[in-house]
Amino acid sequence: MLERYHITVHRVRGIFLCLAILTSSSLSSQNNVQIDEYDFDGNVKSIVKDMAEAKTKGQDTEAMRAKLFRNELGQALMGRVSNVMIVDSAVIEYSRLPELYQDFTITIRSNNKCFSSVFENSDRTRRLIPTVDEKGFLKMAESVRIGSDAWSRPVMLPEFEHESEQVNFPYLSADGRTMYYSVQNEHTLGGYDILVSCFDETTGKFSNGVNLGLPFNSPWNDFLFVWDETLRYGKFATDRNTPKGYVRVYTFVEGDSIKFLQDVDNESRKVFASTCQLKSDSLSNDHASQHLNDLRQAIKQKTSDRATVNTSGRIVITDDVVCSNDSELKSPNARRIAADLRKQEAMLIDKARILEEKRKAYHNAPSDQLRKEILSIESEVDKLETTIATMLINIRQAEIKI
Repeated sequence: MLERYHITVHRVRGIFLCLAILTSSSLSSQNNVQIDEYDFDGNVKSIVKDMAEAKTKGQDTEAMRAKLFRNELGQALMGRVSNVMIVDSAVIEYSRLPELYQDFTITIRSNNKCFSSVFENSDRTRRLIPTVDEKGFLKMAESVRIGSDAWSRPVMLPEFEHESEQVNFPYLSADGRTMYYSVQNEHTLGGYDILVSCFDETTGKFSNGVNLGLPFNSPWNDFLFVWDETLRYGKFATDRNTPKGYVRVYTFVEGDSIKFLQDVDNESRKVFASTCQLKSDSLSNDHASQHLNDLRQAIKQKTSDRATVNTSGRIVITDDVVCSNDSELKSPNARRIAADLRKQEAMLIDKARILEEKRKAYHNAPSDQLRKEILSIESEVDKLETTIATMLINIRQAEIKI
């Protein structure tokens, strides 16, 4: 169980991260394999030998079986090590985690019961809340916004109600279709493992979680995985190879998808799997540094573009030029785009109205059907907001050329 905490609270936007400075170890690894070696093959052979000897002596082998399972999982995961580039790494105290997750709009709030994070989407309409059930385990619950300030009561998601399993640290993709989260149970490699689950339109539920593999997971605690689909970068936290009370946060980038290493010898695969080559002093190479600089510029530009999304009718061209209405646009192309923009804005307002009605209905009588409808409309709203943002950028570029 997770207990005895001192809580700190911060506020940014988007994800609520209920962050506790632990006074007793609650994030604890569940086996003692040689994590520096990641020698799962050797561990399995050794454990099997020890189990055979224990059986001949009539000794209990339950603890050995649990350790064997985890090392066999490690063997399987060694076959799907993701080939990602770590561009930044920092070891910090748990209380400083918000500083390294500001790009993903983290909010930290007080909670005197558990160490967990509560996800809130960017437009503040939906929350995923790890909630302690009647047996004392963290499970996933969902809440939707009603009106301007009220929220529906959290409803437990049945697909995450597995027995004897801690479900924590959720992060949802912008379209609401992919969830990353961490679980801790007898089937994880270490303490918390990061899993990924996809929303099933047919059932209206998220599918069974799939282990995200290595190097994201380890024989220790791995959590707070976040991913930006637009800029193709993410972060995750881990307490592997860190002093007590500290955590390491990795920032990584990749191409079109998270690819797995192919045709790599076993020793090299171990290096990638353990991320032991990714210490801060190894990040000074030109390739990683350039990626990090490019990423920082892209984040800055994305933040600026997001600020232009509005339905007020005003269009910001430059810091000094703001068009109050479309007739002030000088470029014919900009005026054409603006005409389409107003149609998209009208559709957005209509979808937002329908979405609000569905949320109120869900609050009064939760159902799988309403949940599916809400997710579908949220996806449409997200696409409309993206389209509007792109149109505003195109209008600005057309005007600047005049």
